[in-house]
Amino acid sequence: MATYRRSARRARYSAQRGHEGQGGIAGRVMLGLLAVAAVLYFVTASVAGNWLSENVINPVMEAFNPAPAAPAPLITPPPGALDITSPGAAGPVSAPLPAPAEPDGEPVSAAANAAVGTDFKLEGASFYAVQMGAFKSEDNARAEADAVRARGGAGYVFFDGELYRVLASAYASEAEARDVRESLKADMIESGVFPIDIAEVDLRVTAGANVVSAMTGAVDALKSAREEMTALSIALDREEKTQAEAAEEAAVIRGRMQAALDELRAEAGSDNAVISSLEGAMEKMLGDLEQLSSEADGSKLDFSSMMKYTQIGIIADTVEFITEITS
Repeated sequence: MATYRRSARRARYSAQRGHEGQGGIAGRVMLGLLAVAAVLYFVTASVAGNWLSENVINPVMEAFNPAPAAPAPLITPPPGALDITSPGAAGPVSAPLPAPAEPDGEPVSAAANAAVGTDFKLEGASFYAVQMGAFKSEDNARAEADAVRARGGAGYVFFDGELYRVLASAYASEAEARDVRESLKADMIESGVFPIDIAEVDLRVTAGANVVSAMTGAVDALKSAREEMTALSIALDREEKTQAEAAEEAAVIRGRMQAALDELRAEAGSDNAVISSLEGAMEKMLGDLEQLSSEADGSKLDFSSMMKYTQIGIIADTVEFITEITS
């Protein structure tokens, strides 16, 4: 019996050892699998974490904390750039200009066309017009203008923002305008004196010498035209000039203005707002001067009317130009 119990105990012990051995192997295998799983987990978590960080978290954080804007690069205007500053404008109006060409087609050197700052003055002036009526209705003003032209007056309709004023003639002094008014009053014709002021404007022009020269020529052409046409209109009415002489002198004024406009376009182009307005004003004046030329062989009454119309038109177009560049 004892032998049997020992054998039985040994059998049970061996069975236990057998089970423990199998369990140990399984445990080690399990630990190994867990270790591999852990490595895979961390590797996967790292990759997923990077993907989440780059594609989800960072964009969200950037939405709450936007990156500061990069500073604007400093831009140096090229030689020949046009920069004009006028009162009332939000800031300088700038436009790059092409380098001018010599007659042989070779561009002028950068040094010769280097942009420099120049103070530029548009001189003011005052004129006094004989007014034949003022209307709220443009149609009524146009009808009156036709009647004024039929009597040899300008019949120019000037809109001052509130009223359409019908003007017969204009003078450099108020005294001259009042003398004409008194003469009309003696003929039982009612009229008034309406002042037209051209504001003085200071500009700061940063451009090459050739552009400044072209601008100077254009502005001088405008000033000369309004002054010479005023004197010419009065001389014609006083019979100090014949119709042929007046037409010839008006043609000279037109030729000078056309030459000034051509030079301005060649040197400065039309991209700058101030230059564009100046060119537009000159084109209107040239149109009226061309119309005056076509009336040179017409009746004295019609030519005298067109002379006054053109003179007032040059004054009014200058006022419009000044208003555009200072508003």
